[in-house]
Amino acid sequence: DNQLARIHGIWGVGQMARKGRPEYAEELIPLLKDPDSEIITQAAKTLGDVRYQAGAEHLLPLLDHTSLRVQLHAAEALGRMAYQPALDPLLAMLEKNNDQDLWLRHAGMVALSRLGDDASLAALNTHPSKALRIAAVVALRRMKSPRIAVFLEDSDEFIVTEAARGINDDLSIPNALPSLARVLSEPRFQAEPLLRRAINANLRVGKQENIDMLISYIQQDSAPAAMKGEALQTLSTWGKPSVFDRVDGRYRGPLERHDAYLKEKLGPVLTKLLIDQEHQVQLEAANAVGKLNIVEAEEILAGLVQHHTNAGVRSASLNSLFHLQSQYLNQALQTAFKDRDEKVRSAALAILPQSNIPEEQAVGLFKQIMKTGTYPEQQVALNSLGTMKQPRAVEALGAYLNWLQTGQALPEIQLDIIEAVKVQGNERLLAKLDEYEATKSPTDPLNPYLETLIGGSLNKGQDIFWTHQAAQCVRCHTIFETGGTMGPGLSGVGSRSSAKELLTSLVNPSGSYAEGYHMVTLELKNGETVTGLVQSETVDTMKLKIGNQQLREIVKSNIIQQRSIPSSMPPMGQVLTKKEIRDVLAFLGTLKGH
Repeated sequence: DNQLARIHGIWGVGQMARKGRPEYAEELIPLLKDPDSEIITQAAKTLGDVRYQAGAEHLLPLLDHTSLRVQLHAAEALGRMAYQPALDPLLAMLEKNNDQDLWLRHAGMVALSRLGDDASLAALNTHPSKALRIAAVVALRRMKSPRIAVFLEDSDEFIVTEAARGINDDLSIPNALPSLARVLSEPRFQAEPLLRRAINANLRVGKQENIDMLISYIQQDSAPAAMKGEALQTLSTWGKPSVFDRVDGRYRGPLERHDAYLKEKLGPVLTKLLIDQEHQVQLEAANAVGKLNIVEAEEILAGLVQHHTNAGVRSASLNSLFHLQSQYLNQALQTAFKDRDEKVRSAALAILPQSNIPEEQAVGLFKQIMKTGTYPEQQVALNSLGTMKQPRAVEALGAYLNWLQTGQALPEIQLDIIEAVKVQGNERLLAKLDEYEATKSPTDPLNPYLETLIGGSLNKGQDIFWTHQAAQCVRCHTIFETGGTMGPGLSGVGSRSSAKELLTSLVNPSGSYAEGYHMVTLELKNGETVTGLVQSETVDTMKLKIGNQQLREIVKSNIIQQRSIPSSMPPMGQVLTKKEIRDVLAFLGTLKGH
């Protein structure tokens, strides 16, 4: 009369049946008609666990039981037994449920996949019940059956999209990829998840007809601009696609193929797309011209750098002119340096050191940036000047070193001036830099790093925190509950600490301790030695946490000697460059929340 005792009895029978004596499971079949639905559930579940085929026909009626929990475990059990006569009853259960109970829907889908009858499932593609068609798609995906492709012709875009996911994602169904690729030729579809997978399928199949299909798609008026851009990106990588899937990121392996046909067919189309009305299409077309080396479009690109209203298009056109090593590059760079948008000017700065512009002319452009540019642009200009050995570059850098010595240099570029002088290696400038460094106090451990306090890049600092292999900040520190716990959490540290305090914690971690992370060893008058973490401190007392014990309060007058145990964090000056430290400080300074 005790339900839990009966359940334990069912489990015990199941264990005996697993140990080579499946006939013990026969004892459970009468329980499938028990008045207690939980007893029925546990009996059905156990019969499925031991795959007791003789009980399968007794499970079929349970698919229409009043309890959804009974239905679920009966469906799971029948699937585990791969009991073929369960197909129609499972379909009836799913149709009746009509996607209302998600657990029951999932159990039915999994059971159908285990029956293995992909032909019957594919035949549901014309069934009026959307719930059944969805169940069939998911089951066929689990079975890796190419028959899933019939659902790409469904009238419901949601079902077509689920079929596309089943064909493209994870380990994929390669034999169905050609069918998915052809979906791109149907203008009725607008769902981004579906279109991305259809575009990707064309890339993965990789035949000439797929090139034609992609080129045709980017010329469709009804196609979304973002998806036209995705198709252009895909075509631009045709010869050597990424080893990772464009949609789900799964590793697909290296692939190289000829792109002569692609260039022949796409070249004339790209020149038309460069004058398209949609900026996103123009931007991706400009990128593709550079990647595919379509030299016929260079004059149009030069015009876009000069006159286009969108900064992204101007930047992309400039970069492509550089990749083409175009005759218009020098003129375009000079135009870009005068551009009203910082992104365009930054693109020009990044290109300039690698371009074929004479060094003397390049120095002149850098000097222009140092007069009128923003401090991030000036940082890039100084970095490039440091790599140049031409007399005009040395002269220019000497002038900026004078700015530093006389206090005229912006705080944000002081470190860049110092680093540029070191990279350039001119003896006269290095001597002047030594004079500047000698004015700093030799006893303050922060002095070599004072120029890192301002001017860093938030994005670069964030990247260092999460991904730098040597620093490994995230292994010891948390930000909003993400990361390790060996060090103090950094959520809100930008509100609690000044830039100098943050710098101290980075380059001299044993010189400043976060609350709860300062470990000391105390020698007391009674001869006892105590080691623990300082939890709080007043003028007269100190509270220590010793191991996992409770807090211990120690009167300071009883302490003979106190020694701080060095922080386990390495000084970041030995791990990161000064520019990287500057970037990390910029990132930490933005952590204002709690």
